[in-house]
Amino acid sequence: MSIMPPSSSDLIFSRVFVCNRDRVWVLSQEKDLIQEEARHTKFLQLHNDSWIYRRINWDSSAICGTDNPGVQLFVIGVDGEVLNGSTGGFSEEMIDSSHEGPRSVGYMRDARYIDGKCYVVGMGRMAYRREEAGAWNRIDAGVRASKGELAGFNSVDGMSVTDIYAVGYSGEMWRYDGAFWIHLDSPTNVALYRVVCDRNNNMVICCGAGGVVLAGSGDNFVAVGHDVTEDNLYGLEIFKGKVYLASLTKVYVLEGGGLVEQDLGLGDGLTTGCLHAGDGVLWSAGANHLVYTDDGVLWKQVFYTGA
Repeated sequence: MSIMPPSSSDLIFSRVFVCNRDRVWVLSQEKDLIQEEARHTKFLQLHNDSWIYRRINWDSSAICGTDNPGVQLFVIGVDGEVLNGSTGGFSEEMIDSSHEGPRSVGYMRDARYIDGKCYVVGMGRMAYRREEAGAWNRIDAGVRASKGELAGFNSVDGMSVTDIYAVGYSGEMWRYDGAFWIHLDSPTNVALYRVVCDRNNNMVICCGAGGVVLAGSGDNFVAVGHDVTEDNLYGLEIFKGKVYLASLTKVYVLEGGGLVEQDLGLGDGLTTGCLHAGDGVLWSAGANHLVYTDDGVLWKQVFYTGA
């Protein structure tokens, strides 16, 4: 099989978010600026098959948003910068510029839009929620790491604003009820990189280093045994009732109590790592490739054709 061509000759992709099937957001960086070690993000939007972009002068780590009732976008910078986008335009915010914010504690790592609120988490077990008018409130009382403690949240998701899960280093799993954090027993001690809540089945799925996959609900989680891969798993998404996972080079489906590698039929050399589904489509973003599927069977590659 032939080698997949890159989706762009000039860009490295990192994150993808499906607002709806006609509006998809992608975070990327320009190869020339990477070589110059210039901090930046090139935010891309594919809307009705046309690309537009916006350059940002800081490195980003996460993206989330919604189109209900209107389009709302949040691009999160590693130091707590925020690009807030809507149909009315763009504005920038700062999550926490104090000595207890990310510029002192460590990078922000993930963001989720949960029941009308944007939640962000990061190193030091930082956790914030965006309130009205761009105010970001700390919600990490009782969970924030002590000075010198090597700990952090890599990912967050929630069933609701009173049932939120965050996962991170050393297999840490925490549950937030809207007021207090509870440290959950974890069946692993390796880093967890992604957590996704399956609201339809009241199930929480996590994945991480060494191919670890965890599943459970409430306070009880078990490891999903498999011998398919020991690669780190970074991508995780629920699509058409199935659990999809991704390493940096392969996509898997959780079936029959184990992992099944997927043949995307696009050629060799796939790069992946970030998965996101919405409005009946599943997208994958890897360093060199953007691909999507409507049914989990036929995958199509997308090429960035903007400036």
